[in-house]
Amino acid sequence: MFFLRFYKLPVVLFLGLITINLVLNFFVNILAVDNEILLSIGTQVNRFRIFFQPIALIVILISYIFTTWKLFQWNKGKTEDCYYCGGIVDQKNGIYGFYYRCRICSKTRS
Repeated sequence: MFFLRFYKLPVVLFLGLITINLVLNFFVNILAVDNEILLSIGTQVNRFRIFFQPIALIVILISYIFTTWKLFQWNKGKTEDCYYCGGIVDQKNGIYGFYYRCRICSKTRS
């Protein structure tokens, strides 16, 4: 179950994209029907969405692939393990140099 925690970024980005899409659809279809100014803004928003959505989906896909690759490397034993729980660790740069932080139990070590 803790593996779902690693996919937090792609899931949040995808849900954000869906939310933005729903809000923009509401704006264009409901609010901009009577007003010509809002209708012109709505057409500009639709043009923006045509370019924004594929780029956002590519970023989400790259984030998902990178997370899956990191988990695959950890599962094969090619990355560092947490000394406490054996979980996957991230290398971070702190005040005193590089250190490892576990993504499961949040323990750190130098």
